[in-house]
Amino acid sequence: MDCNPLAPQGAAEGLFESLPLCLACDFNVDPCVWLALQHHRGRIFVADEIVGRNTTTQEMIEETARRGYLRWGAGVIVYGDPAGRARSTAAGASDYQLMRDAGLTRQRVPRSHPPVRDRVNAVNARLRDAAGAAHLFLAGKCRALRRDLLRVRYQPGTANIDKASDPSLTHASDALGYFLAAEYPIVRSPRGPESVWNVLNR
Repeated sequence: MDCNPLAPQGAAEGLFESLPLCLACDFNVDPCVWLALQHHRGRIFVADEIVGRNTTTQEMIEETARRGYLRWGAGVIVYGDPAGRARSTAAGASDYQLMRDAGLTRQRVPRSHPPVRDRVNAVNARLRDAAGAAHLFLAGKCRALRRDLLRVRYQPGTANIDKASDPSLTHASDALGYFLAAEYPIVRSPRGPESVWNVLNR
């Protein structure tokens, strides 16, 4: 079992019941990847990943419940792909509506996709900041996410992620990127001679 770096020295391993559980979701069909993680004071611990093959949102919810995450004592907060707001399922409901029906009502989902480069920069900044400090930690069982972080690349000469060369890649890192874009976004300084940033810093 992996030691949770959010814990004080000597604390128990694993997830903390006193902290909310964050469920970061990518709704691709094969694979569909959901990450169970926690964060505190800028440090993030990804404790588990749920990887479904040729699956449905309902099946992912059932597996989440089986692992004990659905009714987390301190609450569950859902992050993920904004396309899940409109995607139809066999039940005729969106992915997020199915999650709400299962009790996952706290959802921090943007109305549009954060820019790819912003999500990539948010991930890289947590892996290692400008001072060389790491703020993102993975449990050993998170093999799909670890593989993504090692192997996902831009398409040569573009700012687009290469999703074609290996279709099994990018889904776990997309899920992580949605969470980080919501909680730890890269803040861009406004531009222009009369921007608020420039006025306040004259």
